[in-house]
Amino acid sequence: MKLLVLICCVVMFSHGGVAQAQPVTTESTSQSSWKIKNLQALQSDIKNFVGVAKVTLPGDSNAVAVEQRLLTSFQQQPPKHLRLDNNVTIYWGWQEGQAFVKSIAVYDPDGALRVVGAVDDIPALYNWRSKRAVTDANEYQKLVVKYASWGSEPSVVLFAQKARDFDAYLPLVQRWLQAAMLGFNADCSKTEIAPACAFAEKVTLPIVAYQLDCKTQSNIEQCSHSLSDTQALSVPLELFTQ
Repeated sequence: MKLLVLICCVVMFSHGGVAQAQPVTTESTSQSSWKIKNLQALQSDIKNFVGVAKVTLPGDSNAVAVEQRLLTSFQQQPPKHLRLDNNVTIYWGWQEGQAFVKSIAVYDPDGALRVVGAVDDIPALYNWRSKRAVTDANEYQKLVVKYASWGSEPSVVLFAQKARDFDAYLPLVQRWLQAAMLGFNADCSKTEIAPACAFAEKVTLPIVAYQLDCKTQSNIEQCSHSLSDTQALSVPLELFTQ
């Protein structure tokens, strides 16, 4: 498992421009044009976005319908989400009873779906009950070995129609992954979790990406896309709540 410091202050957007990382506003916004997606609208967007695409996910031997995998872990109403001040929004959900099976969806400022992802077996760097934190590479490696002994290995698989959307929204996805490793709701100003917050910014998880618009048939195995090195968006981790 590779380690990488992930600290960033800019993010590329799909229209090609560069914008400073934006502060996050709450849902009580005066911008009436922006609305929270309900579960039905989110599911419909995902179905239209991925179509009949199939792919073999890490650890599996058979191809699965991307739509089916993503919708399996969008079960909460309304879906959990975080909206940036520029209206870029990330939604996420999990399979009830199997919270290690998660999905994400990222929308651009105009409300168009740009990136979706299947996320499995994200290592937990902080235990909210015992207050035990993973804070260095040695402890992390032991945790990864422990997960592997259970047959669980971290997996992040992203899908986008256009290759440029991976570059545009990967920094936000990276930050969400850090929050997920902390179990969300992480107040990094607190002494007991601060070391885990700092270490989360040094961990990079294996990410595979597929470009949906390259397919000539339903199976998109030949549509893998190499992701460029990127740094996580500098959004406060405590703003990812559920």
